[in-house]
Amino acid sequence: GVVCCIHILHDAFLDICVKLSVPCPAWNRDSHNSVTVWFLEQISTTLHNHHTILGLDGFAVIIKLGMETRWNSYGDVAAAVFTYRVVIRLRVRAFLEDRETLDGGGVELDEKARLVLWAVSDEWTMLVFSFLGEISRALISPAIFWLQRNEGRNLLAMPKFMRSLFAELALLDQDEGADAFLHETLAFARHRGIARERVQRLARDAAHFLSVYVSNRMGPFDRFPWSVGVLLDDDERLRVAYARALVTAERNGWFGRAGTAEREKLDFVGLLSKEMWPLVVDVANTGAVARKLHQRVTLMIGTIINETSGSERLVKTARATEGTTIKLGGLAAAVRAAGVPYDTGPHLEPFMAAARAAENERQDAVREARELLRVSVRETAVRATEELTTLEDAISLERDDAAALATALTARRGAAEVRSR
Repeated sequence: GVVCCIHILHDAFLDICVKLSVPCPAWNRDSHNSVTVWFLEQISTTLHNHHTILGLDGFAVIIKLGMETRWNSYGDVAAAVFTYRVVIRLRVRAFLEDRETLDGGGVELDEKARLVLWAVSDEWTMLVFSFLGEISRALISPAIFWLQRNEGRNLLAMPKFMRSLFAELALLDQDEGADAFLHETLAFARHRGIARERVQRLARDAAHFLSVYVSNRMGPFDRFPWSVGVLLDDDERLRVAYARALVTAERNGWFGRAGTAEREKLDFVGLLSKEMWPLVVDVANTGAVARKLHQRVTLMIGTIINETSGSERLVKTARATEGTTIKLGGLAAAVRAAGVPYDTGPHLEPFMAAARAAENERQDAVREARELLRVSVRETAVRATEELTTLEDAISLERDDAAALATALTARRGAAEVRSR
């Protein structure tokens, strides 16, 4: 859904933070090991938690915490640190000089402050922060904000959104892409004597990484059935081309035979029905969209809600479901029971208590059987080991067992072939 797309964009930005970076020698995560991400998290944590003691009150905003679990927080941190880099450098240096820890020593906060001071004083680090901040503001944040509009009822416009996003990424991949998106980064590079080509290389690499990451995960929205919004597109050429592709697919049997589950799953909108299909053919021939077709697509796709709060409620509901109810009535019934807004405890608790007791007895029986099996295997292994006198005996016994097993399997296969004839 739309919420998944927001996660994809957030993770795509994390992907370029990782791939435009080098491994961090002081850090190692299971998913990545990026010095850029390490800087974003360490610097943002220090500036956020110690804003007042570092003397930043009245001079800079409180920097957000950069975290993988907060949408686009890395982009916000990079932009804020770059914007206030001069103030941060002056205030943090004054803090360290007052404590006489500029060159070393002090407590943990002094060490963290020296890291912040080094980062905001390093030209390449600030160039990368500026670049990440502008990419976030120009591409990632607007896309996330658009996806959150209308309570997530944006599935009809997803194909158009995808075209717009990849057009911007294609522009970013060109030489003039830096001029279109990276004004502050180019100005900073000129002021510091950094070659323009280095900024363009960052832009091209980011465009490639973002394009691959997003297309691999958001591709289904550009394919049938989620792409049926193209039938209502403002561009007649796109409407006609899409409808003709549907006609060709139906002629070639791509949707499967009538009445099959495969066909119904693909065509949950109902475009292949006797009522709607002639209207789709009309779009392919003339480009005109009948009112009935417009209403059907709008109702089936345009009203699907994928807002954040609803998705979070579903996640919490799924976590609240009990294994016992899933075993008794299935997953769907368990989720409905967990998500009901009424207090059903007084009515269902006796039933649930009996069900839990039955399930506990079953699990105890399984555990007991497994323990008996482990004891039996252990005793058998001990007896077999005691009976063997040499290593050669053990090897010979293992070979005999393998040969006997092969003979039994061959005989079973032969018997099955005879029966099949």
